[in-house]
Amino acid sequence: MPIDYSGLALPKPTPRVVDRIAVKRDLAQQERTCRRHVRRREDGRCRACGRRPQHMHHLERRSRGGKWRPENVVHTCVACHQFAHAALLHFAGNPEPGHRFTVTSTGAAADHLRRGPAGR
Repeated sequence: MPIDYSGLALPKPTPRVVDRIAVKRDLAQQERTCRRHVRRREDGRCRACGRRPQHMHHLERRSRGGKWRPENVVHTCVACHQFAHAALLHFAGNPEPGHRFTVTSTGAAADHLRRGPAGR
């Protein structure tokens, strides 16, 4: 004789789509918080050259597991961001205050940094 389970209260698991939506919402919140923190930390200047920044650059690429964390993101101008991805501009260390952070450049990136901030 089969057992009647209809009287038991068995909890149903959360649908996977609800879990995925929650994960996306959490990631979006982390990104907004990180962007806000980095904007305040950099004080409206590119971390490399001092010009007006427009991009956020991940020190550890997102495709390689880099997260939206303040110690992994720097504010850069368009040119410095392009130089960084062309391997002409290198960021090393932790950009947070009180930590060691260095910027090294070669080729056209070095000329760009020597010119300094435009209009400042």
